[in-house]
Parts: sequence; structure tokens; C-alpha cells
Amino acid sequence: MSVNNSIMSYQNIPWRKDNKAKVVSEAEMLVRNHVTADSNEYLKITQGREEQWCADTVNYVYQMALGFNPFGIKNNGEYLYPNVSGLKNWALFHGRYHESKYQNETAPHFDTFQTGDIIIFKAPYTVKTSDGKMVTRHASHTGIIKEVKGGKVITIEGNANIRKKDKNGEYLLVHNDKDGQNGNQAIGDFQEVNHDDGVIERVYSLQDLADYGYSGYVDMQGLTF
Repeated sequence: MSVNNSIMSYQNIPWRKDNKAKVVSEAEMLVRNHVTADSNEYLKITQGREEQWCADTVNYVYQMALGFNPFGIKNNGEYLYPNVSGLKNWALFHGRYHESKYQNETAPHFDTFQTGDIIIFKAPYTVKTSDGKMVTRHASHTGIIKEVKGGKVITIEGNANIRKKDKNGEYLLVHNDKDGQNGNQAIGDFQEVNHDDGVIERVYSLQDLADYGYSGYVDMQGLTF
């Protein structure tokens, strides 16, 4: 991963002990304000873009809490990584991504999750193409870990809802053709995008993480940029 001259990056800025509290406080404020895709706050989070916005929310919360964006911004002020894959690549570059491919790899993460870390999901789904073929794609999603309590991980996520499920109780998916040009994923949405999407608090058990396609987390502790 390279950083060119058009991008502002932050170097040698320490992660203070109070930063995790600031991050959670900023995220909780969005929950209390009932921020949804219909609100003006949504456009602040996305910097005026109408797009899938879970990764935008992570960028916004960190930027507001810390006074700078640890993931970097472009010279025009836009987020450098307004998508899940970008945040994951940032973490890989800095040696801060903890991957989980199987449930037995996920269980130990409950002992290492910390407030302010970033959770990453990538779930497969099958869709019929215009020529009638069935293909498997992957939908991605992200959020900020608030805490681990009672054997469950509590997160705060943007572009999320708990309202619509299919007949099997699974959360609905919608698909787009933008292929990651903006928004929060390569193809598709982790949860259905509708006017009820907002910033919400969610609780996951170990089995829930497996069911929702948990793929790892970004360790945001002890950072010096």
C-alpha cells in the first residue's frame, strides 16, 4: 500500500488513554440522536455522498473523536478509505488485522476485543445475474466495538437495521452495481438499505458472529501514526 503526495497522512500522533472513551462517546451520540439515512447527520457522515455508509461511520466517529482521521484523508478532505476493504487493507498494512476464517478462530477474539476496535464482516450470498446464472458474491459490513460483556460483543454500527428479515429469519440483502466505487463494500449490502437504516447498537454472541460472516477485527489500541 502506497501513499501518494495527494493524501494527508498522520504520523507520530500517540493514542492517548482517553481516546477509546472519546470514540465510544462519539458513536453513542449518533445512536442517541437516532441518526438514520433520512437525517441531515447522515450526509455529514458521508460527506454529502449518498452511498452505503457503515465504513463512513467509522471514519466519521474517529475523526470527530480524535480531531483527525487515523485512516487518512485526501487533500480535498474526503476519507481516504470510505469502504470496508480499504479499512481492512489499512489494518493489514499496519499489521493490525486479526483474521478469523473459522468459528474456533473467533472464540479467542472475545478475549482480545477492546473498546474502539473495528469489527469486520464479509458474508457470501448467491444472486442470479441478468443472463440467468447463479453466482456467489460477498457483502461486507463494519462497526466499532463498544465492549465485551457477558460473553457477547457489543458494537455500534452505521448503515444498519434490525427491522426486515426474510421468511427464514435472515436479514435481507440488496445488491448494487457500483462494485465498490463508493460506499461500504465490494458488491452488495450486509443488511438491506432502506430509510430505517441508521446508527444502532448491536449485540453478538459467538454463534451470531459466525452467522453474520464475521471475518476479523482491526486492533486500534496503542497506536502511533
